Amino acid sequence: MLKNISFVVLLSSMFAASCGRSPAKSDTETIAKSASAAAKASGIGPADDSTADVSTADTSASVASTATSFALPVTCRAMSIPASCGSDVGSLQKPIEVDGSCLSSLTVSLCAKKEVYFKVNVHPNSYLSFSALAKIDPARVNLTIMDPNLTMAEVDGLGTAKDSRTDSWALNYEMISWVNNTSASMTKYVRVAEAKGKATIFSMLANESAWTPMAKCIPNTASTNCYQVDQFPVPNSVADGYRIAIPEFAYLRREMIDIVMDAAKKTHALFPAHQPVSLLNMSFIDGSVSYDAYVRCARMGHVHGYDIDISYFQKDRKNDGKAVCEIDPMTDQCIPGTVNGLDRQATAFFITQVSQWPKIRFTLSDVEIIKEIVIGGDELFQAGKITKQQHDLLSMKAKLKDLVAIHYAHMHVQPVYDNGIADGSTFSPETDYLRQGIVKLQKPGEARQDNCSVVLKNGF
Repeated sequence: MLKNISFVVLLSSMFAASCGRSPAKSDTETIAKSASAAAKASGIGPADDSTADVSTADTSASVASTATSFALPVTCRAMSIPASCGSDVGSLQKPIEVDGSCLSSLTVSLCAKKEVYFKVNVHPNSYLSFSALAKIDPARVNLTIMDPNLTMAEVDGLGTAKDSRTDSWALNYEMISWVNNTSASMTKYVRVAEAKGKATIFSMLANESAWTPMAKCIPNTASTNCYQVDQFPVPNSVADGYRIAIPEFAYLRREMIDIVMDAAKKTHALFPAHQPVSLLNMSFIDGSVSYDAYVRCARMGHVHGYDIDISYFQKDRKNDGKAVCEIDPMTDQCIPGTVNGLDRQATAFFITQVSQWPKIRFTLSDVEIIKEIVIGGDELFQAGKITKQQHDLLSMKAKLKDLVAIHYAHMHVQPVYDNGIADGSTFSPETDYLRQGIVKLQKPGEARQDNCSVVLKNGF
């Protein structure tokens, strides 16, 4: 099954004294860059794209559960393995073992058209994410992304991908993650392959933390919840009911992903004539946000996978995140009587499905869109398509009137904690204000200001 595997693995400690400290983002970047530089400087990685195979011997397949894995030291001491295209280290028979007891960084030099296997141990009651990152995003120099020449898949003990979609080169999966909420350890296998004939060096990152559903992330502290993001799965078919607008900006908390996927599938089943709904802004793989994602200012509400923007369901059934009304240029709000692009029933049904989970907060737009959604809910209830409980919950959420400018084209969905505060992932004055749901909009006819200025004027 495998031929001529080549790589060098350098394990770098990311802890000051032990494996128990959560690293800052800069730690990860520094180690990944240092490991990559060390591999190149040592001459043990491929020097260029013309790296030739040095062995043509086939390695027969066997069940990984009976294979001998190459265990990395749990103490996180630095180590290296000499590169050889004929090495069996990293084969399905001898996978690289990654223990999630600490956040590890491995630099792997991979020969052209070859693959490497990892055996990943996920401890009880924990979350672990596995990433294969290889290059700096030219648009954001501090963010490492996956090399387009690589593909990554979770596989079984025989090396067969568990999800056939991950074998598609167009998907560009950068992260695979698991939640182990049991009292026993789990073992997972991951394959990273190069199939476009270009030798490459990539950094493997494994993040493990205690799993607490919808726990707050507090940046720059010992909190490890900031790393509990997952790449939103690419839809398998139209029946899944959603599409991802910006793949590199599609990282979200795992439980939020499950909720949105379930609601999208149920909504599409009831409204099959609609195109899958567009999932818009989420987070990058490192939990950061794009400053270019906001028209008015660099609002930080989408950090660490807590928030997602979802297109309204539109009457044209394209559901592509465009405005569903005519916009007052002075206030960035819908002009009364112009909400003509909204499919109020499909939007209302989607909201009822997501809202069945009790800790979800929707930020909609002004009263014009909310009015239409309430009517849509009434129509669904009268037609027997939603329950009275769902109808009443929708009406209650509508009465909250969460008003935030620039929400005339999409819904903003985020978790709410026991103290009633949503998000909790950053502490800029504006997002603190937004989390409380008390942002005051400009009065009709008032000169438009950017969101940051409005918030600051109203109390910060």
